[in-house]
Amino acid sequence: MIGDVSIYEVEHPFKGVALIFESITPRTMCQYEVSLPERSSVEQIAGLIYVNVVQNFRGSAEMYKAHFKKLGLPLFQ
Repeated sequence: MIGDVSIYEVEHPFKGVALIFESITPRTMCQYEVSLPERSSVEQIAGLIYVNVVQNFRGSAEMYKAHFKKLGLPLFQ
């Protein structure tokens, strides 16, 4: 969990790989799934995660950006 967002990876036999985004705060709850191809690069997955966090969990976006930077993963280059 980073900020208010937890992300889980699930493998689907027909969809490939899915990421489940989940956030529970005192006033809101959100959970949804995003599918991606099995053969995605680490940079593509990081970008997908970051875009979803920015769009749906703005309060945690800077924490995710800092986390990816600390891991040495470039976003959108």
